[in-house]
Amino acid sequence: MIFIFFLLVFLFIYFLIHYYVYSKFTKGLQIRPRVCNYLKILFLIGAFSFIIGEILSRYISVYPGLYFGAFWLGIISISFLVFVLKDILGLFLLFTGKFATLVVRC
Repeated sequence: MIFIFFLLVFLFIYFLIHYYVYSKFTKGLQIRPRVCNYLKILFLIGAFSFIIGEILSRYISVYPGLYFGAFWLGIISISFLVFVLKDILGLFLLFTGKFATLVVRC
């Protein structure tokens, strides 16, 4: 029972991080709604690829899916940290958005 609770909390946080990165990414680029739908599908595939790759790798060899999932998890982790750092700098240093982005990139 505790494992199921832990798994549900982990998955909730995992998908919440994906949603945060997706929302920051789409707001920052100001892309069209049709492209947003394609991007949403890409984020869903990326989010599920790591979980499904880990589960299936115990039964069959799905190494390309597992590598894509690990690569996606790395991209999401770095993106999440950059966006959180940008938001924190924006709160405490009261810079404009463009300047805070330049500070994060340095």
